[in-house]
Amino acid sequence: MTTNMSEADLRNVAAYFAGLPPIVNPAATDVKHSSPYEQGKALAAACAKCHGEDGNSKIPGTPSLAGQQPHYLVAAIQEYHQGDARKGR
Repeated sequence: MTTNMSEADLRNVAAYFAGLPPIVNPAATDVKHSSPYEQGKALAAACAKCHGEDGNSKIPGTPSLAGQQPHYLVAAIQEYHQGDARKGR
């Protein structure tokens, strides 16, 4: 379909479709159930109370989460969920 279109035509078609309003997906109206990002964000709210909204703790003795190596952070969170003590590490 685009074989006979010029570069300008292709840009115009792309701009047209990019300018259209998004189509509402009725199955995804409940973002809490359809978005892992939103689910994680909601779960992280409890962590933010001590570790800071941006992962930088302002409470003495509470470590910052921002800047941690991903493999360490995942292991630490898994230990936390398993009930292993995390203090003093």
